[in-house]
Amino acid sequence: MNKNLKITAQLASLAVLVAFGYQNCAPGTLNSKSLASTSDSTSSFSECADGVCEVVDQKVVAVSNSQNTLTSMLQQTGVTNPSNRTMNTYGTQGTKISETGASNTVTAPMWVAITTVASEVCNDLVNQEKALPANDRRFFTSIDFTKGFNMMSAQAKEDSIRRLARNLWARNESGQEKILIRAAVDEAFSGSTAAADTDKAAFFICTTMLSSMKAHAY
Repeated sequence: MNKNLKITAQLASLAVLVAFGYQNCAPGTLNSKSLASTSDSTSSFSECADGVCEVVDQKVVAVSNSQNTLTSMLQQTGVTNPSNRTMNTYGTQGTKISETGASNTVTAPMWVAITTVASEVCNDLVNQEKALPANDRRFFTSIDFTKGFNMMSAQAKEDSIRRLARNLWARNESGQEKILIRAAVDEAFSGSTAAADTDKAAFFICTTMLSSMKAHAY
């Protein structure tokens, strides 16, 4: 199988697993580069780490709708100048997204549309962060985009996952989620020495997490 097709297939299947496997959290729109913490003293928590807690048994009442999906994604990622391709994609895919966001209006075609839009936003995010010094980035501070994927450390991947989780999901990723995402990206780019695949790996991680139900459910 062509590597790009393999990556696309794995990304789609992983997004479904992450999207529908853990539907118990609300989206975050943190605008700081720092790893911000969130908590709710009136809720029950199943797991807390570094001041960030995961809420258990939180029912999904609504998800992003056709009017706010792109705005929410841009706020969550901090993409300040979405590309024409992103805007055009949202123009065509937005019609497939629920107008109300009510939980009973969620469909498979709708989530394919959300994933498609998320992929374009994440492509913009990777390009935006690549152009910045590592210390000025919000999410990929530990990734060296000039080196091949084989040089990307486990710590760099996990740091990116953690930063994305706190901004997209408003909590830390669970141990199971971290293992799932890391295993998928490692399999997709195993043995690659190309710097271009480092870009794709960052894109892969971002799209998987931004297209998940956790990034859009209320």
